[in-house]
Amino acid sequence: MSYIIRGIDSAPFEHLFGLSDQELQQHGAKRYIVDADNAYPDRVSVTDLAIGDTALLVNYEHLPSSGPYRSQHAIFVAERSAQASIFSNTIPDALKNRLLSVRSFDHDCLMLDAEVLEGIELARWIEAALAHSAVAFIQVHTARRGCFMAQVTRD
Repeated sequence: MSYIIRGIDSAPFEHLFGLSDQELQQHGAKRYIVDADNAYPDRVSVTDLAIGDTALLVNYEHLPSSGPYRSQHAIFVAERSAQASIFSNTIPDALKNRLLSVRSFDHDCLMLDAEVLEGIELARWIEAALAHSAVAFIQVHTARRGCFMAQVTRD
């Protein structure tokens, strides 16, 4: 089963880029200087930011549904404009190297299945989930902190 993993659009966050820490606080955001490897995954590129990069911690509505699973949570985005990454039939390292929570949803944004797994098992789970015609999309989250990482759809 062919699938695509998509990063999110950076446009909704670009007005925050370059703001002072006090101005960011007024927007409910916080700047971090990346100080460790594999600690700040950018949701636009779906990559881990490099030491010395700046990341903004922002709130993001990753499931804008009117139903019971509507959801938003904190995520990191790199403090720079970028095109959202698209991965076709491949798992980016930022997902492969983490403990993940995966959730499949139908067209009404109702959860059909969920699992906690190591990122190296993600491709197998995606392919099995997308084999069910009722699955419209999959959301991938970090298992420990619960932050949204990326969305998966059929190719």
